[in-house]
Amino acid sequence: MTKRMYKVYEKGNTLNTYGGIYMKYLGIASFIILLTACTNMSIQQVEGTYTNTKGEVTTATVKFQGEKIVEVEFDETKNGESKKKAASSYGMRQASTISKEWNEQVMFLEKYIQQNGVDKIQTDDEGKATDIDILTGCTMSIDNFLKALQNAQEKIK
Repeated sequence: MTKRMYKVYEKGNTLNTYGGIYMKYLGIASFIILLTACTNMSIQQVEGTYTNTKGEVTTATVKFQGEKIVEVEFDETKNGESKKKAASSYGMRQASTISKEWNEQVMFLEKYIQQNGVDKIQTDDEGKATDIDILTGCTMSIDNFLKALQNAQEKIK
C-alpha cells in the first residue's frame, strides 16, 4: 500500500488538505495577478474632429482600452447647432429610405462600431456604407464620422 502525501476530507463547506492552505493562497494570489493584469489597460477618452467643405464639424468622442474602441459617440454641428440634440426636429425622417431620424441613424452606427469595430467598414463614392448590416439602420453618408474617428485614433497612438 502506498502512503498518501495529502489527506483530503470535507469539513462543512470547505475542502481541507495538508498543504491545502498553500494552494488556497496560491489560487488567491493568481486571481489577484490576473485581475491586475486585466485592469492595467485603463480606459482613455479622446475626441477627434473633422470639418467638411460645408463647414459642418463632426465630433467623435471615443473611449479606448488600448487601441480597442470601447465606446463611441458622434455629433455634428451645423451653424453651431448640434444635430443630435435637434433629434426629431432635424427633419431627416421624411427623406430617409428607412424612416429614421438623423440621431437614430447615428446611434445605430455608434452601436455597430462598438460591437464590430471599424476595420471592415467600407463606403461608396457618396460616403455611404456598403455593408448591408450598417445600411439596415444607417443609410446616410458616414464618411465624416469615420474621418473624425480616425482623427481620434491617431491621437491615441
